Amino acid sequence: MAGDREWNKGWAIHRLGDFEEGLHLVREGMRQWNETGAALHATNYEICLVEIYILQGQTAVARSHLAAAQAHSRRYGENYLAAEMNRLEALVLQCEGAPTAMVHERLANAQAIARQAEARMNSSRRSRRWREPRPHTRKPSKDPSHHEV
Repeated sequence: MAGDREWNKGWAIHRLGDFEEGLHLVREGMRQWNETGAALHATNYEICLVEIYILQGQTAVARSHLAAAQAHSRRYGENYLAAEMNRLEALVLQCEGAPTAMVHERLANAQAIARQAEARMNSSRRSRRWREPRPHTRKPSKDPSHHEV
């Protein structure tokens, strides 16, 4: 998809320590993605920037991207990253010097959301097993030409 290559490459380069080039490529990937008019997965792009800016010590910028991710998630129902957003909010709060209790509350929320998601996934898997058609066993043919020798 448009922008994915740059975004992924930028993320990897940033994680390897080339912050400037990595951030440039991530932003370029996001630009290409946005030019398509797509809204899906924008939450993921925003939380990627949250983590990048936390690693660079730019907490205020990280906070603004977290707010954008949360707003996009609410608007488009992209809830699959809710646990990660809570985890990153805990990191931002920690960097901002928030009380430990607030940080722990966000981490507990992240864990609870992840557990709920896991439970839903496991429940879905179990229910699919019952709905999936069972393989039919072939009845032996009475025609002798179909029997294996």
